[in-house]
Amino acid sequence: MTIRPATPADAAGCLALQREYFPDYVHATGVPNLDTLTLATVIREAPADRSAWFVATHNDEIVGYAFGQPWTPRRESPFSSNCMAALPQVAVQDGFQGHGIGSALVTEVIGAMAHLGFEMIHAHIPAHLVRWYAAGGMNVLQAGAGLAWSEMPGPSSEHLAPTDWTAEKRAADTPRLGITPDGNGYDHICFAQLAPLQKLIWATPYSPDGNLVHNAARTMLRLSLEGTAAGSVDS
Repeated sequence: MTIRPATPADAAGCLALQREYFPDYVHATGVPNLDTLTLATVIREAPADRSAWFVATHNDEIVGYAFGQPWTPRRESPFSSNCMAALPQVAVQDGFQGHGIGSALVTEVIGAMAHLGFEMIHAHIPAHLVRWYAAGGMNVLQAGAGLAWSEMPGPSSEHLAPTDWTAEKRAADTPRLGITPDGNGYDHICFAQLAPLQKLIWATPYSPDGNLVHNAARTMLRLSLEGTAAGSVDS
């Protein structure tokens, strides 16, 4: 088994897995008539300094793939794509699942996106994969919860630790719209911290229309603003 960076020549194998495990991909991305040539172009033109594609091969056959890319907000957001990465897809062929291939692919993508300078990476996942992502070190939010954020308190406290953010200051702060639950069967958001954060991150409930739930209890995520260790959800 080999895990390596993807090339345009891998497009046919990736597309076969994509059609099997992500049949709603065309709907989600708005790319009509996705074919091998189109996907090869996507892989070839993916900016090496902003994205990472990996494949798993067995006897030169593509049996798995995963990729990371900058997160593109669907609405105006204070969290730029320079900070947040997305892990849109991970797929492993039947018969090869349960052997650590998916975990190895995710590890490669996370490492690559961290090397490229992203602060966090997230994914929308279905309920039946919550335990798998959690076992791999990802923090998983409850269904219906998403990520929101606020600016740091000020230049003089740029590296203020979350534990120093008092209850009064938390109550006075208003998290901004961020990453909302996807719906369509991908109701959980999982994430990992890759680098020191420049914003305070919250877990917060969202309504079905993608808006913050008013007067809802919000939880600051216990993440490092100075180190690079992955954080945990403050419950």
